[in-house]
Amino acid sequence: HLSIRRQRQMCIRDRAEEEGGRKYELITENGEKKTMSREYAGKGTANYPNNDIYEGDFLDGIRDGRGKYFYAANGDKYDGEWR
Repeated sequence: HLSIRRQRQMCIRDRAEEEGGRKYELITENGEKKTMSREYAGKGTANYPNNDIYEGDFLDGIRDGRGKYFYAANGDKYDGEWR
């Protein structure tokens, strides 16, 4: 059972990839590159198709814990807790 938040994240990523845009990439704290974050737990950096970047904690593949999110479209940044 996927949460609504998780379903939305997957839908946005899949749609961007279908349109031939930049693909989602997760770089784990060990430097391993993944094409999906599903079930990943630990620290990492996610690069999104829209050029946004998240650096921080993941739990079960979603942002959860301490992290920073950089919005490429307007330059805003959120630095705080994710749940």
